[in-house]
Amino acid sequence: MADSLHHVPRYPKSLWRDIQGLPEFPVLTEDFEADVTIVGAGTTGLTAAYLLSKQGVKVALIEAGRILDGTTGYTTAKISSQHGAIYDDLITNFGLEKARLYYEANEEALAFIRKTAEDLDIDCDLTTEDAYAYTTENKNVSTFEKELKAYQDIGINGGEALNEIELPYSVEAALVIRNQAQFHPVKFFAGLIPSIEENGGRIFEQTRAAKVKGSKNPSIETTDGHTINSRHVIVSSHFPFNDEEGLYFSRLHAERSYTLAVTTEKKPPKGMYLSVDSPGKSLRYAKSADGSDLMILGGEGHTAGKNKENTFNNYERLREYGESISVLRLFHTAGRQDLITLDKVPYIGPAVTGKPNVFCRNRLCQMDEQRRCRRFTAE
Repeated sequence: MADSLHHVPRYPKSLWRDIQGLPEFPVLTEDFEADVTIVGAGTTGLTAAYLLSKQGVKVALIEAGRILDGTTGYTTAKISSQHGAIYDDLITNFGLEKARLYYEANEEALAFIRKTAEDLDIDCDLTTEDAYAYTTENKNVSTFEKELKAYQDIGINGGEALNEIELPYSVEAALVIRNQAQFHPVKFFAGLIPSIEENGGRIFEQTRAAKVKGSKNPSIETTDGHTINSRHVIVSSHFPFNDEEGLYFSRLHAERSYTLAVTTEKKPPKGMYLSVDSPGKSLRYAKSADGSDLMILGGEGHTAGKNKENTFNNYERLREYGESISVLRLFHTAGRQDLITLDKVPYIGPAVTGKPNVFCRNRLCQMDEQRRCRRFTAE
């Protein structure tokens, strides 16, 4: 029997954060010089620090709290180009070529993670899985028919998959993208840190950025009154802290979602699942520290600040969903907020016109994974 609502922890505790030996870093206590200053030590910040430092760039990476304790530490940790029924919309809004670039960029990100894990010998529970999008509602079948044609036009490695679904309830339509992946995100990104440090990169925790000053040679001022001077700044915090110029509050809105990691009475279904129904559901399997089978259930999302009930009820509905698949007991809970852009494509590049050396990156709701849209946004 699954645990009751009263056993849901009052405060979220992520499965990914429940590890030993995560490195700690000092607070910045003096002014500093760097080629590039990166604000935010999550997926984007650590990846940028790793890639730049490999090229001999002097990097300073600052984090207001602890590394990997934001969305990266609370994600469902799928690495996938499967973000629901989006490709038909991308073709409609941006054209076939840019929709193809969006898919290819995500596939390149997956290849980067695989190669990096191998090159650096990072043990991060990385496994290759097929990723399924599905619906249980007949009204969405026509959407999947359009999406299937988009797959074919783009050349996506996948297609119709209704007969492959291993879920214990009726599904009306399903699509698959082959050879995707899942992993332990904190283990992977923490595995980049030795290379960053070996290549001269510096990481500072409990160091909060207050403002960006200048353009050609921008500097970061911290709340403790210290300055980091550099040639470039990358703002990779969850929401751009320097929003007084970009006004991203008018171009982003936050969605809240919930996650449970649960043990099961029988082996979880293979593959990764994402429903396009409302509210949507996400499902993947994982392993606990002792090697036992887990399922990670995600969903029950809503616009941040507009949930009219106790958030424990969102967890409870996820628990009830898990019971339909075979939940034994709750293991971990987590909640996160994702930022949705106006066109469902990440904002990546110079934050504002006239400041070409100050960059930003903003996530969007479907972005469970570490996808990169460099080629898409470069067009």
